[in-house]
Amino acid sequence: MFVLNDYMKKNLRFIIPVAALIVLAIIFGIMYIVNNNSDQDNTDTTEPVSTEPQTTMTATEELSQYKIGIMQFDDSQEYSDVYDEFVLAMEHRGFTEGVNVEYVYMNAEGDSEKCSDMAQSIVDSGVDLIFAISEENAVAAYNATKDIPIVFGAVNDPEEAELIDTNEAPGANVTGVSDYSPSIEQIDLIKTVFPEAKTVGAVYDELNESSVTQISLAETQAQTNEMTFDKYPVNDTTDFDSYITDMIEKVDVIYLPYDELLIDNIDKITAVAYEHGIPVVGGNEEMVQKGCTIAYGIDYADVGKQSALMAVEILQNDGTPAEMPVRYLNELILYVNTEAKEKLGFELDETLQNKAVLLPEKSEE
Repeated sequence: MFVLNDYMKKNLRFIIPVAALIVLAIIFGIMYIVNNNSDQDNTDTTEPVSTEPQTTMTATEELSQYKIGIMQFDDSQEYSDVYDEFVLAMEHRGFTEGVNVEYVYMNAEGDSEKCSDMAQSIVDSGVDLIFAISEENAVAAYNATKDIPIVFGAVNDPEEAELIDTNEAPGANVTGVSDYSPSIEQIDLIKTVFPEAKTVGAVYDELNESSVTQISLAETQAQTNEMTFDKYPVNDTTDFDSYITDMIEKVDVIYLPYDELLIDNIDKITAVAYEHGIPVVGGNEEMVQKGCTIAYGIDYADVGKQSALMAVEILQNDGTPAEMPVRYLNELILYVNTEAKEKLGFELDETLQNKAVLLPEKSEE
């Protein structure tokens, strides 16, 4: 029989509680392990399968924030310069095609009858802004929408075209940059370069309101310069060869405002004029390139750049076309046709010579 000695009896009261604690710890440990394994067995780690349809977005769809319609009238150098610089200037200000902007581009290819359909198609595509290059496109866009902001580029007289109320306060959803043909400055140029000229023969399209406006301004300036200003209206049925021959003996210089009909017939006008030693002052760079003697003009690339600045103001800064004054370019460029200059034998003073752009440029040998 097991007998407790005095030492064990003395310490028994400490041994029993300690042993009980050890047993309890072992029991709770076993229970924890069993329960934990059970929880793991009941956990579903498989991702739930979505019943929603899956859509894959292209980079353009994910990032595009703006949609801009661009209406170009034709592929002339001027309008192409406006378009190219507009897109470039927009990119420089954070509007990158295929990243955060989509362009809906249409070209009328010189057919004004296409402009209305183009405008309606662009409006229906849901654009945020329309950039209309030329008066024809601007008018078509304005007729198609009174809600979508419209910025025009290369409209000579937006008031005359009834696109705006005034240049300072357009008043509707249209504003932009004018390619105003500097008629007043052209007359002053005649006075400076051809000081002996007393009579100016002005040929213009009587059916073109812009052409008529330019002639009105030029006539007033000619009177200021004490020059006789004879007007010779034409239209698309005019026989230019006989018409110019009849007037050539009566004038000292011919003035042609910027007008598509005149541009198409420049060669007929200059052929007769240069035979008689008569200079032909045009309305812009293109007319000098096609044969006119000399003209002030604007940089059409700058029209595109300024138009882009206005578009950015509208899209990013909540600009309102009705409150954004029409912009006019202040810097004029003097263009001189070198072949005509040689034929007519005139000279430019040093000031004009230093700033003149000579056309056509002589190719380097």
